[in-house]
Amino acid sequence: MIHWLNGILILFVAASGCATAGGRSGGSCTAPPSAPLVPFPPSRAIGLAGTYDIVLVADLGPRVGDSARGVIHLAKTDTLHRYYINAFGQGSRRNGDRPLFGWGELRGDIGLMTAGTPLASRDSAVPGVVASLDSLRGGLRFMLGYRLMLDGGFNELTVTSSDAAGFAGRWESSAGPTTYRAAGYFCARRRASDD
Repeated sequence: MIHWLNGILILFVAASGCATAGGRSGGSCTAPPSAPLVPFPPSRAIGLAGTYDIVLVADLGPRVGDSARGVIHLAKTDTLHRYYINAFGQGSRRNGDRPLFGWGELRGDIGLMTAGTPLASRDSAVPGVVASLDSLRGGLRFMLGYRLMLDGGFNELTVTSSDAAGFAGRWESSAGPTTYRAAGYFCARRRASDD
Protein backbone atom coordinates (compact mmCIF):
# COMPACT_ATOMS: atom_id res chain seq x y z
CA MET A 1 0.00 0.00 0.00
CA ILE A 2 2.87 2.39 0.76
CA HIS A 3 4.35 1.73 -2.72
CA TRP A 4 1.00 2.69 -4.27
CA LEU A 5 0.81 5.93 -2.25
CA ASN A 6 4.40 6.83 -3.15
CA GLY A 7 3.56 6.36 -6.84
CA ILE A 8 0.56 8.69 -6.53
CA LEU A 9 2.64 11.30 -4.70
CA ILE A 10 5.45 11.15 -7.27
CA LEU A 11 2.98 11.45 -10.15
CA PHE A 12 1.19 14.37 -8.44
CA VAL A 13 4.45 16.26 -7.93
CA ALA A 14 5.59 15.60 -11.51
CA ALA A 15 2.24 16.59 -12.99
CA SER A 16 2.06 19.76 -10.88
CA GLY A 17 5.42 20.89 -12.19
CA CYS A 18 4.31 20.68 -15.84
CA ALA A 19 0.66 21.67 -15.63
CA THR A 20 1.17 24.72 -17.85
CA ALA A 21 2.63 22.70 -20.71
CA GLY A 22 -0.70 21.20 -21.78
CA GLY A 23 -3.50 23.69 -22.02
CA ARG A 24 -7.24 24.11 -22.16
CA SER A 25 -7.71 23.03 -25.76
CA GLY A 26 -7.34 19.81 -27.67
CA GLY A 27 -6.05 21.71 -30.72
CA SER A 28 -6.72 19.66 -33.84
CA CYS A 29 -7.76 16.59 -31.83
CA THR A 30 -11.51 16.01 -31.95
CA ALA A 31 -13.44 13.26 -30.22
CA PRO A 32 -13.36 10.03 -32.30
CA PRO A 33 -15.98 7.25 -32.12
CA SER A 34 -16.31 5.74 -28.64
CA ALA A 35 -16.56 2.01 -29.44
CA PRO A 36 -13.38 -0.12 -29.70
CA LEU A 37 -12.24 -0.68 -33.28
CA VAL A 38 -12.92 -4.36 -34.01
CA PRO A 39 -12.00 -6.60 -35.63
CA PHE A 40 -8.38 -5.48 -35.22
CA PRO A 41 -5.98 -8.08 -36.69
CA PRO A 42 -2.49 -8.50 -35.21
CA SER A 43 -0.84 -7.41 -38.50
CA ARG A 44 -2.65 -4.07 -38.29
CA ALA A 45 -1.50 -3.58 -34.70
CA ILE A 46 2.13 -4.37 -35.60
CA GLY A 47 1.84 -1.87 -38.48
CA LEU A 48 1.41 0.89 -35.88
CA ALA A 49 5.06 0.63 -34.79
CA GLY A 50 6.64 4.08 -35.08
CA THR A 51 6.82 7.49 -33.45
CA TYR A 52 3.73 9.62 -32.83
CA ASP A 53 2.83 13.08 -31.62
CA ILE A 54 -0.01 12.50 -29.15
CA VAL A 55 -2.67 14.75 -27.64
CA LEU A 56 -4.94 13.65 -24.77
CA VAL A 57 -7.98 15.75 -23.84
CA ALA A 58 -9.94 15.34 -20.58
CA ASP A 59 -13.75 15.35 -20.75
CA LEU A 60 -14.41 13.71 -17.37
CA GLY A 61 -12.76 14.13 -13.98
CA PRO A 62 -10.91 16.94 -12.19
CA ARG A 63 -9.26 18.42 -15.33
CA VAL A 64 -12.18 18.64 -17.80
CA GLY A 65 -11.15 20.69 -20.83
CA ASP A 66 -7.39 20.39 -20.18
CA SER A 67 -5.02 18.64 -22.57
CA ALA A 68 -1.63 16.95 -22.45
CA ARG A 69 0.77 16.70 -25.37
CA GLY A 70 3.81 14.62 -26.02
CA VAL A 71 5.51 11.90 -28.01
CA ILE A 72 4.96 8.15 -27.92
CA HIS A 73 7.28 5.56 -29.47
CA LEU A 74 5.89 2.11 -30.32
CA ALA A 75 8.02 -0.92 -31.22
CA LYS A 76 7.31 -4.57 -32.07
CA THR A 77 7.43 -6.88 -29.07
CA ASP A 78 9.61 -9.99 -29.14
CA THR A 79 7.89 -13.39 -28.77
CA LEU A 80 8.63 -13.82 -25.06
CA HIS A 81 7.20 -10.45 -24.05
CA ARG A 82 4.37 -10.64 -26.58
CA TYR A 83 2.74 -13.82 -25.29
CA TYR A 84 4.13 -14.40 -21.78
CA ILE A 85 3.86 -12.50 -18.50
CA ASN A 86 5.61 -12.90 -15.16
CA ALA A 87 2.81 -11.81 -12.84
CA PHE A 88 3.88 -11.09 -9.27
CA GLY A 89 7.19 -12.96 -9.74
CA GLN A 90 5.49 -16.34 -10.16
CA GLY A 91 7.35 -17.29 -13.34
CA SER A 92 6.45 -16.83 -16.98
CA ARG A 93 3.09 -18.07 -18.24
CA ARG A 94 1.29 -17.62 -21.54
CA ASN A 95 -1.34 -14.90 -21.35
CA GLY A 96 -2.80 -12.70 -24.10
CA ASP A 97 -1.28 -10.86 -27.03
CA ARG A 98 0.86 -7.75 -26.55
CA PRO A 99 2.14 -6.97 -30.09
CA LEU A 100 3.69 -3.59 -29.22
CA PHE A 101 5.56 -1.95 -26.38
CA GLY A 102 6.85 1.57 -26.07
CA TRP A 103 7.77 4.64 -24.10
CA GLY A 104 7.00 8.31 -24.23
CA GLU A 105 6.69 11.65 -22.53
CA LEU A 106 3.68 13.86 -21.81
CA ARG A 107 3.46 17.51 -20.78
CA GLY A 108 0.27 18.71 -19.12
CA ASP A 109 -2.04 17.58 -16.33
CA ILE A 110 -5.25 15.83 -17.38
CA GLY A 111 -5.67 13.69 -14.27
CA LEU A 112 -3.68 10.58 -15.25
CA MET A 113 -2.76 8.35 -12.32
CA THR A 114 -0.27 5.53 -11.96
CA ALA A 115 1.46 3.52 -9.30
CA GLY A 116 3.70 1.67 -11.69
CA THR A 117 6.35 2.15 -14.32
CA PRO A 118 7.58 5.55 -15.53
CA LEU A 119 6.19 6.39 -18.98
CA ALA A 120 9.78 6.99 -20.18
CA SER A 121 10.90 3.37 -19.41
CA ARG A 122 12.42 1.70 -22.50
CA ASP A 123 12.92 -1.65 -20.75
CA SER A 124 11.13 -4.28 -22.87
CA ALA A 125 10.41 -6.32 -19.71
CA VAL A 126 8.83 -3.32 -17.93
CA PRO A 127 8.05 -0.72 -20.62
CA GLY A 128 6.36 2.65 -20.13
CA VAL A 129 3.68 1.66 -22.68
CA VAL A 130 2.15 -1.83 -22.92
CA ALA A 131 -0.24 -2.84 -25.70
CA SER A 132 -2.86 -5.55 -25.37
CA LEU A 133 -4.85 -6.94 -28.27
CA ASP A 134 -8.20 -8.70 -28.18
CA SER A 135 -8.62 -8.67 -31.94
CA LEU A 136 -12.29 -9.72 -32.06
CA ARG A 137 -13.94 -8.09 -29.02
CA GLY A 138 -11.89 -5.52 -27.11
CA GLY A 139 -9.63 -4.30 -29.90
CA LEU A 140 -6.26 -2.65 -29.27
CA ARG A 141 -5.53 -0.98 -25.93
CA PHE A 142 -2.47 0.75 -24.52
CA MET A 143 -1.60 1.01 -20.83
CA LEU A 144 0.56 4.00 -19.92
CA GLY A 145 3.00 3.63 -17.02
CA TYR A 146 1.53 0.25 -16.15
CA ARG A 147 2.81 -2.44 -13.81
CA LEU A 148 0.56 -5.31 -12.73
CA MET A 149 -0.24 -4.96 -9.01
CA LEU A 150 -3.26 -5.59 -6.82
CA ASP A 151 -3.96 -2.00 -5.74
CA GLY A 152 -2.31 0.06 -8.51
CA GLY A 153 -3.81 2.68 -10.74
CA PHE A 154 -4.05 2.50 -14.50
CA ASN A 155 -4.19 4.69 -17.59
CA GLU A 156 -5.80 2.87 -20.51
CA LEU A 157 -6.11 4.10 -24.11
CA THR A 158 -8.61 2.24 -26.32
CA VAL A 159 -8.14 2.63 -30.08
CA THR A 160 -11.44 3.48 -31.82
CA SER A 161 -10.09 4.65 -35.21
CA SER A 162 -6.89 4.00 -37.15
CA ASP A 163 -5.37 4.75 -40.56
CA ALA A 164 -1.92 5.16 -42.14
CA ALA A 165 -1.51 8.61 -40.53
CA GLY A 166 -2.16 7.48 -36.98
CA PHE A 167 -4.78 6.34 -34.49
CA ALA A 168 -7.23 7.83 -32.02
CA GLY A 169 -9.65 6.76 -29.32
CA ARG A 170 -10.76 7.11 -25.72
CA TRP A 171 -8.68 7.07 -22.54
CA GLU A 172 -9.59 6.28 -18.95
CA SER A 173 -7.66 6.59 -15.69
CA SER A 174 -8.34 5.22 -12.22
CA ALA A 175 -6.41 5.15 -8.93
CA GLY A 176 -6.78 1.55 -7.82
CA PRO A 177 -9.42 0.75 -5.18
CA THR A 178 -10.85 4.29 -5.03
CA THR A 179 -13.69 6.18 -6.67
CA TYR A 180 -11.24 8.39 -8.61
CA ARG A 181 -11.85 8.39 -12.35
CA ALA A 182 -10.77 10.60 -15.24
CA ALA A 183 -11.42 10.06 -18.94
CA GLY A 184 -11.32 11.68 -22.34
CA TYR A 185 -10.15 11.18 -25.89
CA PHE A 186 -6.79 11.14 -27.67
CA CYS A 187 -5.23 11.51 -31.12
CA ALA A 188 -1.83 10.14 -32.20
CA ARG A 189 -0.33 11.35 -35.51
CA ARG A 190 2.59 9.49 -37.03
CA ARG A 191 5.80 11.48 -37.44
CA ALA A 192 7.42 11.51 -40.88
CA SER A 193 10.66 10.14 -39.41
CA ASP A 194 11.45 8.51 -36.09
CA ASP A 195 13.45 10.50 -33.55
